[in-house]
Amino acid sequence: MFGFLKDIANSVKETTKQIEAESQIKQANRALEYMYSQLSKVAYEKLNSPTWKEVIRERTAKEMNKVYSAMTYLDSLHYYDLESFLYTQKAVDEILNEVDDDIWIEKLWQWADENKIPNLDFHDVFYEGYFNGQVYKGFPRDKNILMNLEELDLSSYQLSYLPYEIGRLTKLTKIYLSYNKITSLPLSFAKLVNLKELNLYSNCLEIFPNPILKIRSLESLTIDCRCLDSIPSEIYRLDRLKILRLYSCPIDEVDFAPYPTRCHLPNELSRLINLKSLSIKNMILDEFPSMVCKLTNLQELDIDDSKRLEELPKELFNLTNLRTLKINFWKLKTCPNEIGNLINLKTLKLGNLTKLPESICNLHELESLSLMSSVIHPIRNFTPKQIEWLKKLHKNECYFDSSFKKYINEIIS
Repeated sequence: MFGFLKDIANSVKETTKQIEAESQIKQANRALEYMYSQLSKVAYEKLNSPTWKEVIRERTAKEMNKVYSAMTYLDSLHYYDLESFLYTQKAVDEILNEVDDDIWIEKLWQWADENKIPNLDFHDVFYEGYFNGQVYKGFPRDKNILMNLEELDLSSYQLSYLPYEIGRLTKLTKIYLSYNKITSLPLSFAKLVNLKELNLYSNCLEIFPNPILKIRSLESLTIDCRCLDSIPSEIYRLDRLKILRLYSCPIDEVDFAPYPTRCHLPNELSRLINLKSLSIKNMILDEFPSMVCKLTNLQELDIDDSKRLEELPKELFNLTNLRTLKINFWKLKTCPNEIGNLINLKTLKLGNLTKLPESICNLHELESLSLMSSVIHPIRNFTPKQIEWLKKLHKNECYFDSSFKKYINEIIS
């Protein structure tokens, strides 16, 4: 009975949301029609008077504010799929192209001032109270620099939103937004067609930002999944992705969002055929994401801090291009013998194993080995062949993690 009432409540909520959204769109479109009429009225002034931009500004400022208010409200509803809203966005851009560029630049500067973002410069970075060097970050207050900006670092400014005008910075190739409180991205973000790297680690995204799915140029994406129910199946559209990091940062790092129960990963992840590096961190997985086993070009795989999974699929070890494999499952005690297929591995991390498969001795190229080996008895659970293998790795100056390193001298003696 209660489930039925919940369904009714959700239906009413969605209907209300749609009505509110359509009302805002009508208001925005009426404002746009007025502005277009103003543009046609001042066509003569535009051709014969140097002050035509000021004329348009004066006549349309009030209506433009209505459009911005409507679009901001629609963004808060996460209403991304309405064709009429997309039309509104396009119309706004056309009018802004006719009007002085300083309108949107001034709005960006006002937003930066309100959020106490300093001018673009080298700024000191401190970690745990100690000086940790300098980074080039902030928001430029110079028009020419802003118009030609390619990298933007806005990490750790406690930002709750990005303004619509951010989509005008179309030369951007890298944006770093980690350690903020951003809940969504404006639709205009989709216009950053040259963007290659986006970092949204440690934010509070309420839904996956759909504008990201329209940026086909993306090669590296880091996103906070803490409050997400799922990654959309349309992620396959980002077919140039080489690096994908899906993080649910630990609860002790933030104080503004709950820890998630789970975040569903779609099968369409397997269609990201250019993916070289995949990280899935601090997420609760009910089963190993089988689509990962189809990413044959993967060179780095890191699945960490999963507290439910107890075993690894044999198919995982068909990914023979892997150079780095980090699997830290708390309940993982054994590893399939097929791990010996990964002869190109340079870095291997396997957590809480009680016994190693014999085929691990095939991994001669290892440069770093972490076994969380306080669980493994230093002598009893190693075969003679494995001991010889460890001796060779030690001779080749392989790095061993601290929990295992203390046993090495005993093992190789």
